Amino acid sequence: MMIWKNPLREELRRLFSSLSLRRAPALRRSSRADWLFASDLPACAAPEDCSAFLCLAESSGWECLEDRGWLYLRKAGLLLPADWFAVCGEGEAACLGSLYARHPDRADADEAVFRLMKAREEGLPAWEKACRSLHLECAGRLRQGLPLPRIFSGDPLPAREEDGLKGVFSCAD
Repeated sequence: MMIWKNPLREELRRLFSSLSLRRAPALRRSSRADWLFASDLPACAAPEDCSAFLCLAESSGWECLEDRGWLYLRKAGLLLPADWFAVCGEGEAACLGSLYARHPDRADADEAVFRLMKAREEGLPAWEKACRSLHLECAGRLRQGLPLPRIFSGDPLPAREEDGLKGVFSCAD
């Protein structure tokens, strides 16, 4: 089973901890395709604490949207490390990584990155399903002569924590 500690979730938790709140806000994967996380911060914080968090989050590069008691969060333009699939991929993930290695054209696609990150956090079955789905979409785009969604930064994956170095992204068996 793949274990992955999402550094973006950890970053938001650190931002939440800088506030004095009645309780820790929930932070979950957003059900909206164009947002990475959702939080119930508006329900557990005073309006001034929500405002302080929004300023802090936006100064850290987060985009925020408050809607019906939920706060939606994302980082636009987020890209995955270049060897994301090589380090952690097998099955559909390996096929998707191979497809990206062979086709260099890219188009912006925050939703594809968010979908893969959410699935990676959810676990192996969701990860394989998301990779399979994106693989099918990419094959369709190539048949139509369209570029693949741009999901990689071009930078390699940082060292894993078990190697004694803290990395931005890490996974372990």
